[in-house]
Amino acid sequence: PAVGPLDVAAVLEREGRSYTAATLRIEQEGRPMALGLATLGALPDAGAAWSRGAPPVATALDDVEPLAPHATGVPAFMRNYDMRPALHEDDGHVTGAWIRAREPRPLDAPLAAAMTDAWAPVAFAVLGRPVAAPTLDLTVHVRRPLPPEAMRPEDFVLGRFSSRHAVGGVWEEDGELWSPAGELLVQSRQLALVREPGA
Repeated sequence: PAVGPLDVAAVLEREGRSYTAATLRIEQEGRPMALGLATLGALPDAGAAWSRGAPPVATALDDVEPLAPHATGVPAFMRNYDMRPALHEDDGHVTGAWIRAREPRPLDAPLAAAMTDAWAPVAFAVLGRPVAAPTLDLTVHVRRPLPPEAMRPEDFVLGRFSSRHAVGGVWEEDGELWSPAGELLVQSRQLALVREPGA
């Protein structure tokens, strides 16, 4: 969308005992800009639980410099975050960073969802250069109540982002946000397009 007013409409599609489904439509001058589907409900306190994953091994927060928000080529939206590169794995197919809001605030679902799309796309690392990489689809799963009890507004989360396949310029990126205590907070799956110059 261009800078300017947006029309936002939310519709309650189904209200259930445990979960509710809603749709969101954002338009500008009568043209659709974004479509959203949300499944909302309280996370249960008890139930089946297992984990095969562990927090990624990352460079310690104190050992990495923050990304310069006003450096050449840094998109304006990245200035909303304090980000510190911390992961470079698997021949460039895995990257990540310590991330928090530049103005510290409690981690809630909207901030966590935004953080899953804040770090530089894995495609940059795989291709060895920045490219236009517009999002085609983004799914975000909040896995724990936010913010975790022990997490302070000034704390960073550790973001890990990976990609396995690109076909015809369309590629996927899987994301994870981990708490300072090593809890998986959020998972994301994004489909995006690599748009080469002149294409």
